[in-house]
Amino acid sequence: MFPGKRITVNLAPADIRKAGPSYDLPIAVGVLIASEQAWPQAVEGALFVGELSLDGLVRHVTGILPIAALAHQQSMRRLFVPAADAPEAALIGGLEIVPVEHLSQLAAHLQGLRTILPYQPDQDPAALPPPLYAADFAEIKGQEHVKRALEVAAAGGHNVLMTGPPGSGKTLLARSRPSILPTMTVEEALRGTRGQGDKETRRQGEGECGPFGRLLRQAQDGPGGERADRDGTSLGFARDRPGRGDPVPTAAGHVKGTEA
Repeated sequence: MFPGKRITVNLAPADIRKAGPSYDLPIAVGVLIASEQAWPQAVEGALFVGELSLDGLVRHVTGILPIAALAHQQSMRRLFVPAADAPEAALIGGLEIVPVEHLSQLAAHLQGLRTILPYQPDQDPAALPPPLYAADFAEIKGQEHVKRALEVAAAGGHNVLMTGPPGSGKTLLARSRPSILPTMTVEEALRGTRGQGDKETRRQGEGECGPFGRLLRQAQDGPGGERADRDGTSLGFARDRPGRGDPVPTAAGHVKGTEA
């Protein structure tokens, strides 16, 4: 039950900007502890993140992967996340991911009345099938001089500027470039996904991979040196949201099926 009195929430330190719904769930947990509806020992070594709806449902928030990485770096043992975000949080090893669907469910868990089982991924990211590409380099006929230039640029990690009249194939060639780069390793994919925004990773078309649908697995050009501060990267703020924090890995020096 919510206490029938005025509650003051202190979001110190004040010099760090706070925004977004990620604080809803930890604030609610703080209220539960302050009103003696949960014991402080129940939250030791745990990090909470999630948006609360008016009926108590715990909803998806952005930036789960950087938050999970931060929890691991801070030696947290458990991470309580919205149930919809548990597969993404589980990509970071060494954490016990607890999926939460409703505030009442979390309260019962903290009180020891009904345990929430940790999330167990049913698929290994290293065993995923190769990613699907928007265009396959091998299917492009002709344009040999441009294809050779793209191979050399991909092997050396160089920039490419293509000019020409509409319909000459610039977009198709550019979209096919990732298909000649080696598939990223799990570590590269995690770093690349953390460096991309939530909406950007959703646009990669990886839905066929099930629980790892947001994992960026296509090697591509990294952003141009833009950075996000640590707080913005870890908490998924509206302005300083995760994205542009780390360059997306590119596979310079090795091109599949070519020698350059």
